[in-house]
Amino acid sequence: MNNSKLILGLVGLIIFCLLLIGGAIYFKIQTASKSQNLATSAPATSSPEKVTQDFYKWYIEECLLIDSDLRTGKEWQKCNLEKHGAISEEFIKKLNDTPVKPFDPILCGVEIPESFTASVDSRQDKGLEVNVSKLGLEEISSHNVILKKFNNNYKITNIICSDL
Repeated sequence: MNNSKLILGLVGLIIFCLLLIGGAIYFKIQTASKSQNLATSAPATSSPEKVTQDFYKWYIEECLLIDSDLRTGKEWQKCNLEKHGAISEEFIKKLNDTPVKPFDPILCGVEIPESFTASVDSRQDKGLEVNVSKLGLEEISSHNVILKKFNNNYKITNIICSDL
């Protein structure tokens, strides 16, 4: 009788271990499957227009909360441009190396526009060009923003102020 209890106990222990191992394998397979599904359904990168619009909205609302009559051309230096993530390191370096101008090199002007629009202008070897039109000023003016993809995300690599 003791032998049969011992054998039943061992069989029960073996079945328990097999169930435990099977459950662990099943859990691992399910977790791997979920992460694979998440990787394949990653959100698409924002369009260059959206990246440009989001950056200018952030720049105007978060960085330029000062009187537009007191513009010095250095306001961008007060902003932590790296914080936004839409500006490439090469463009930040270019801004830092450029002598101070009598206008904001990001807005390409001295006044803060009431609004602006961004639309893809052309595709170049250097990157994608977006035309930014500033509205609400005495006349509509525009400038071009060059974007490149870095790790599947568009970043601003240059701003060309054509009017100045």
